[in-house]
Amino acid sequence: MATNRSTDLEVLEQLRERERELDAALQQARHEGEALLTNARAEATRIRQAARGELSEELARVSADHQRRTEELFAQRRQEVARRLEALRQAAHANRERAIALVVHEVLGERP
Repeated sequence: MATNRSTDLEVLEQLRERERELDAALQQARHEGEALLTNARAEATRIRQAARGELSEELARVSADHQRRTEELFAQRRQEVARRLEALRQAAHANRERAIALVVHEVLGERP
């Protein structure tokens, strides 16, 4: 019976040793998991910051393009308005000349 008891104690001790080994392995796995999670979070933060930087650059480029296009359209519109004003000025001058000619002919009693 002492042999069985001794064997039982040895098996129990082996089981306890195995449990300690498994506990240590589990603890190591937890530490590794935490380290991986920390690294993943850091990488996610880095990617997020890089994406924000890229988006900021793209927004600045699009904004500059929009500003340039707006200025071009404004310049074209300004030129068109200037052309129309000049055409109106010339038409007004021609009308004034015709009106003066009509008045002169009327005063002189001539037919135009």
